[in-house]
Amino acid sequence: MYEVHPLVFGKNTHQGEQNRTLVSQLEKFLRLDLSDIGSDNCGTEGARILEEAMCRGTRRRGKKRWCIKDPRLSHFLDACSTAFPDAHFIIIIRDPRAVCRSYLSKKGFTVGRPANWIAAAERWEGEVRMQLQFLYRNQGRATLVIYEELLQDFESQLRRVCDAIGIQLEPQMLNYFQRDTEINIHEGNKNIFKPPDLELANKWRSELSEKQIRTVESVTARTMETLGFERLFEWRELHQAQKWLSRIHDRVMRELRWQRHKLQQPRKEKGVA
Repeated sequence: MYEVHPLVFGKNTHQGEQNRTLVSQLEKFLRLDLSDIGSDNCGTEGARILEEAMCRGTRRRGKKRWCIKDPRLSHFLDACSTAFPDAHFIIIIRDPRAVCRSYLSKKGFTVGRPANWIAAAERWEGEVRMQLQFLYRNQGRATLVIYEELLQDFESQLRRVCDAIGIQLEPQMLNYFQRDTEINIHEGNKNIFKPPDLELANKWRSELSEKQIRTVESVTARTMETLGFERLFEWRELHQAQKWLSRIHDRVMRELRWQRHKLQQPRKEKGVA
């Protein structure tokens, strides 16, 4: 039955093994001892393990509610909605040109990222369409936030989010960048200690070439228009052959990156540079 059960972390064909893996990941993430949940015989679904772990983490920090922020949840929105019927979803959508610039940056962990501009734009298009469809089906349980609008009018947009989830806007939320965090800092999130800055979000305007911008806009034009993102260039349809070649290139390059990553893991574990 677990082959068809929609869980946040995908289908579960070997419950005991999957539960142990999930518990191990949550222990590392939350810095908690969770050895008493998710045993082979407990029959606990992944969503319930997640809920119990997050509730424990919430109580430990003296808080009352919990949330998860992860772009990968775009692929599991319906499963999350079913597993957590009282949850409210905040869907944050960013300009595709900025997202594609981030995807194709050589900084940080590149495994799993798109390998070319067409593939990057198609990934944004596919994920955003899933998000918009979910928003349409769950208008009372989901709120759309445009990332650039959040940066431009931070307090107003943050207040709208707080109203949607039923909490008060606290003054320290506006100065989040001045407070300590448990988040592991890396290249992709190093700006969390800086105030909201629209110029950082718009770096694509000076860093992308006209060809790169045209490519992204060609793939995402209709969805951009729906969301109010202004195109810089007139729409041009890409040749089907370009799309096919880009998909082949993307699939090959991502597989090569993954294989290289797997080969490097044993060396890192042994301390080999």
